[in-house]
Amino acid sequence: MKNDRFKVIVSFDGEKIIDRVIDFADYKADKLDFNLDNSMIKIFPNGINISVGDNIEAFDDLGNRHDDSILYEMGLLKLKENEVFDNGEIRDKTEVELFIENKNTNENQEKTIDVTEDGIEYIRQKTMLEKYEDKLLTKEEYNAWVVDQRQNEYALLTDKANSRLLFDSGLSEIERLELRKEIESNKLKIKEKYKKMV
Repeated sequence: MKNDRFKVIVSFDGEKIIDRVIDFADYKADKLDFNLDNSMIKIFPNGINISVGDNIEAFDDLGNRHDDSILYEMGLLKLKENEVFDNGEIRDKTEVELFIENKNTNENQEKTIDVTEDGIEYIRQKTMLEKYEDKLLTKEEYNAWVVDQRQNEYALLTDKANSRLLFDSGLSEIERLELRKEIESNKLKIKEKYKKMV
């Protein structure tokens, strides 16, 4: 092999290159403006992609960069804040992983992780009951929400029946009785659906 097919790593601190990368030919011809001792030198084949600031341990003796999985195991692969090393690959963290890391922030306390029928995790807003159980709502706040829900649903389910009772003069007594039963039945269903805390 010709000497000029190598490059010399000069002045490294432990594993990290702190000075410069030079050609082997310049090193052998003593064309350097500084003195060297053996502790400052590591020789790699020329043509490799290595430069000042790189970690020497990231390369094998032939100058080939180690695989990401090896670099990760060696602690040499630095991940960005929202990245994770998974099954030999670097990938962005999922929304669920980020949520778990930041679960205690005010924004995330009102959210929870749920799972679809297919087993896929996703993030959703907590129900009002879950917020109450997690002490994010007081009993009074929760009960005020229950009253609002009852009133809204009551209006949806009973307005038509109430209108018929009030304005349909052609209803028989039996029809009026049936409408009243329907209204009362809906009221009970709504109260059962939205229970107040006592």
